Amino acid sequence: MIGLVGIFLCVSSFAQTVNVLFRGQQSQNYRITIDGTRYRSGDAINTSADVYNSSNDNLYRGTRRTLTVNNLMPGTHKLEVYSVNGNNYDRRGSLVYSNNFLLRPEYNMFITINGNRITFTERTNPLVNANGRYRTAMPASNFQVLLNNIRESRYQDSRAAAIRAALSSTDYFTTDQISQMLSLINSESTRLELAKAGYMVSADPSNYRQLYPLFTNQYYTNGLDEYVRLQANGNVVTPVTPVYGRALLSASAYNRLLQDLNANNYQSGKYDIIRNAFSNSSYAFTTEQIRQLLGAINSESDRLYLAKQAYVTASDPANYATLYTMFSPSNRADLNAYIISNGGVGANVNAYNSYNSRVPMSDASFNDLYRRASNHILPGDKYNDVKSILSDSRNYFTTAQAKQLIALIGSGFFSASESDRVELAKLAYSRVTDTQNFSDIVNLYDRQSSRDEINGYIRMQANY
Repeated sequence: MIGLVGIFLCVSSFAQTVNVLFRGQQSQNYRITIDGTRYRSGDAINTSADVYNSSNDNLYRGTRRTLTVNNLMPGTHKLEVYSVNGNNYDRRGSLVYSNNFLLRPEYNMFITINGNRITFTERTNPLVNANGRYRTAMPASNFQVLLNNIRESRYQDSRAAAIRAALSSTDYFTTDQISQMLSLINSESTRLELAKAGYMVSADPSNYRQLYPLFTNQYYTNGLDEYVRLQANGNVVTPVTPVYGRALLSASAYNRLLQDLNANNYQSGKYDIIRNAFSNSSYAFTTEQIRQLLGAINSESDRLYLAKQAYVTASDPANYATLYTMFSPSNRADLNAYIISNGGVGANVNAYNSYNSRVPMSDASFNDLYRRASNHILPGDKYNDVKSILSDSRNYFTTAQAKQLIALIGSGFFSASESDRVELAKLAYSRVTDTQNFSDIVNLYDRQSSRDEINGYIRMQANY
């Protein structure tokens, strides 16, 4: 019973509010599904009170049909809207809208339905101080309920998922509370991931370096230290650039975009495809996806223009400086200045100016990373660790070293997919010091389609 009460308290604390607002003809009815759960416009409440006007971000006195959903967690959700005849909500009706939307911590979402026009607007949750100042951490009693709830999970994956949910909520935590949660996780790579997520909801970010002793491997300590230094702005957390009303493309949709890009033989056509994707107000991309798309463009000035255009679409703007390796020193400085002028956190541009004088890691350091990755029993853990190693901007390898890491990831039913293994090769290309030898890595792949994709990627990155 106590466990159920704890779960209820957690869900109540972490859930966000979504208000579906119906405008236009009062007689028009809709059936809405959010993540498969059905709602009816007929259940909306007619209000005559202060109502939010999304066009000018003001409140006004008026009447509107409002349907409120209070039990959605932060993250991506699937919305479908059907127009129905009369009160017959059980019939399929006409599909008006189908897409994902992103529900962010600290914000309530307003979805306005006016005929065939669907708009999304966010407003700061009035119960949350979103500017990073005077944050109040979760009360000790509530935190103990949360911690016990996490501890009761027998499996590490379940514990990690529960901590992610907590750190994605509207609550703040002291560094000590975050430390207690991370101590329940065995994997240091997972601890690092969660520690980065926790920084944005830390009530005392100036104390965050107290988490460093949680890591026995200096590799992870350095990773957290770099992240904290990048994010910190005095003792105040710099807000991430919002991705208003945007949602990451599904894997199939992103793959279709890449197929269209690869099928176009002209630089002008590739440029237009990428520009149109970044201009779509519904799309969001990870920095790594943006890197992959920009890699198809030969002209550095065009890449710079598209990188600036893409910044507003980035779901992880804190990682955006990793794109600097795609540009000459002057253009890196230009992109860095653009990010700062648009509310982002700049980076030490000079640190990226040694791109052409890379030195691969020593054999001893590489052997430590290799042993760590190979010691994982579960294929998924091994894949995640190799991906983390190849994604770290401080690591450089010879092609032979990168090949050894990727060779740890087998193929087959119980291992990584072929597409995942191809992605590792693409990650590795940006970290090797002898790119002229990189084509040798295709020997790890049996499928000709995989070899062709990797060789095509090498050609795009080498600009020939």
